[in-house]
Amino acid sequence: MKKLLRMERPSATTGIMPPAGIRVVPYRSGQHHDRVPAIYAASFGEEPWPANWDQFDEFDPQGLFLAEDESTQEPVGYAICFQRRDFGYISVVAVIPAYQRRGIASALVGVAIDYLHSLGLDTVRIDAYEESTPAVRTYEKLGFQVFDVLHE
Repeated sequence: MKKLLRMERPSATTGIMPPAGIRVVPYRSGQHHDRVPAIYAASFGEEPWPANWDQFDEFDPQGLFLAEDESTQEPVGYAICFQRRDFGYISVVAVIPAYQRRGIASALVGVAIDYLHSLGLDTVRIDAYEESTPAVRTYEKLGFQVFDVLHE
């Protein structure tokens, strides 16, 4: 049985900068729509999302941020966030393996937190499986604390 950690923090701005050679850019549907499922698949070793991955009620295209390699202009990661009831929610953070452990996920989460803060939301939540130690540690370093544990 897996443990899903529900984590939260205040939505105060972070000021986290991406690492050298990486820039965070806003989502552009025509340019990025097909790249997001491919990054997901590469990041998690799973099948890519279906073509209609962005067709859900809470989807906010302004809450999707991509990390690009400045030398190739290729997206290497992303974070998706949106408002859920009265809090901000970061639903997915993905970085392709060759770019992991460089601070890209932290920068993407920071941009997502800043965006949710700009919407006037006081709290930001994110989920991580307990076994995903790098993700849990990253989120804890960014000020997230576990407030609930679900057993799946």
